[in-house]
Amino acid sequence: MKKIIFILVILMAGTGANSYAQTGDQNANFKVSADQVIEVYYFHMSRRCSTCLAVEAESEAALKKLYPKQMESGQITFQSLNLEEEINEPLAKRLQVSGQTLLIVKGDKKIDLTGDGFTYARTNPEKLQEKFKTSIDPLL
Repeated sequence: MKKIIFILVILMAGTGANSYAQTGDQNANFKVSADQVIEVYYFHMSRRCSTCLAVEAESEAALKKLYPKQMESGQITFQSLNLEEEINEPLAKRLQVSGQTLLIVKGDKKIDLTGDGFTYARTNPEKLQEKFKTSIDPLL
């Protein structure tokens, strides 16, 4: 009985190691170094109007439409963060954000699209998409 249990443990360990190796290989193809990452942040408050919600939705939709591979690989990220939550304070402080802000960050470079976001998200989302493209393409 001990031999059967021992053999089962060996087989299970081998299968697990094989799965881990395959997962590791797959992820190696999509690794992005930290200096290549473009982070898009939308900082907002707890109480949100329809325009604020549209800025978030249209920004995320534009990024997914324009840069699907980069979004999937993690080269471009999008985060919507509530400024009133304590956990987001350090990042907001580092980026010098104190109100609703739509920001593209790559390394030390910051591009503020807040005005464009609030101007175009509800009335002309294609224009906001164009603003993302002209801002992010040079960073790739």
